[in-house]
Amino acid sequence: MTESLPRIRAASAGIIIIGNEILSGKVRDENLVFLSSALYGMGVAVERVLVIPDDVEVIARAVAEFSGAYDVVVTTGGVGPTHDDVTMAGVARAFGLPVTRHEELAAGIRTWYGERTNAAALKMADLPEGAILIQKPGLKFPPVLVRNVFVLPGIPSFLRDKFEAMRSVLVGGACYSASLYLRSGETEVAQILDEIQKECPGVSIGSYPRVDDPVYPVTVTVDSRVRSQVDEAVKKLRERLPAHSLDS
Repeated sequence: MTESLPRIRAASAGIIIIGNEILSGKVRDENLVFLSSALYGMGVAVERVLVIPDDVEVIARAVAEFSGAYDVVVTTGGVGPTHDDVTMAGVARAFGLPVTRHEELAAGIRTWYGERTNAAALKMADLPEGAILIQKPGLKFPPVLVRNVFVLPGIPSFLRDKFEAMRSVLVGGACYSASLYLRSGETEVAQILDEIQKECPGVSIGSYPRVDDPVYPVTVTVDSRVRSQVDEAVKKLRERLPAHSLDS
């Protein structure tokens, strides 16, 4: 029987990237930018990212810490059929839960693999007790939710498919953002940005050099959960930044 899905409200998130292959540089991580952007678009701000090895104790400590610090946690990697796929065991240990066979998931694995089903394939149905499958039409292997931790695979195409299922249960807050593209370098505008940041503590002002853009070498961003605060900061920026820095 499929579990009833919760609705999780979140304003903050932590991401834990799990894999020896990421730490060794054998595999390039492609998930962080996607996750951060997608979560921000839902009104969930990523506040911390951690990359750790395939080690049950390390995973358990990280998940326990992140789960208490952020509204939601997303883990990537370590959920396959091989000996080094130990994320589920680490998540279970983080919460003091046993690992048990999830029969609904096991049935799906048997259907998908047919005669090729073996112990390694069924290992992917061993989940922390009480884990919830987030079902989505057309998704063969749904993502897993353990308390406030979404457990996703490391393969980018699989992760993106499963993230779409996450959207059905994750409710974010409001996030507002504005960008200004400057013709000036950072040294010319740094003091102004610092002053306005102090005057507008409810926003986050970022300055990012664009070395490949000869026309607009700096992008300034303003972010807040309150639209009026973004508007106020942008107004101050336009009033005080050098006129030649901004398009009319």
